Order: sequence, then structure tokens, then C-alpha cells
Amino acid sequence: MPRLTTPPGLPRGVEIAIDALGNRARIEILRALSRSQSLTLPELAETVGATSVSVLKHLRRLEAHGLVVADEPPGLRQGKHVRWSVIPGALDRAVRMLSDYVSGR
Repeated sequence: MPRLTTPPGLPRGVEIAIDALGNRARIEILRALSRSQSLTLPELAETVGATSVSVLKHLRRLEAHGLVVADEPPGLRQGKHVRWSVIPGALDRAVRMLSDYVSGR
């Protein structure tokens, strides 16, 4: 049986939701940020029990998908304690978009 990788006509927003929400580490990061309002990378790494390198990789992916934001722009983060937070409403929109797609709405 062939493996289904990307169904034809899959909306971009659904593709983003699957990538962002279909990963346990990213879910834990989003959960931690949602519960704490904002966290620095070291705080977040400790909270989710992962390395800072791993968490930063996931944060960058979530940022690219428009789900999290840092209090400093990318070019100015070096050597600073950047605080990360979930973009208000972004997580709800991603979950709703995925749910609507799966349920055929």
C-alpha cells in the first residue's frame, strides 16, 4: 500500500497545524508557554525536560508557523534572555482549523 504523505488539496493552514501540533515536544512547549504566559529558553527547557538546543529548534519551528513569539526580533537575540510566549488566538485557530478539516467542515 502506498504511503500517504500529503493529501491533494490539503490547506496550508492544516499542514502547518499538523506539523506544529503533531509533535509531542512542540505540544509540551506550547502547553508550558500557555500555562506560564512567557518563559525564557532555560526556563522552558527545564519545564519540559529537554535540552535548550532541542527546545530552541522547536521554538523556531513554532515561530515560523506563527504560533509563538519572542520579545526580541531574531537578529537581536544573541546573548539575551529572550522571553517566549504563545501568540494570543493562534493556537486556538490552528486547533480549530485541524478539527474542521478532519471532521469535513
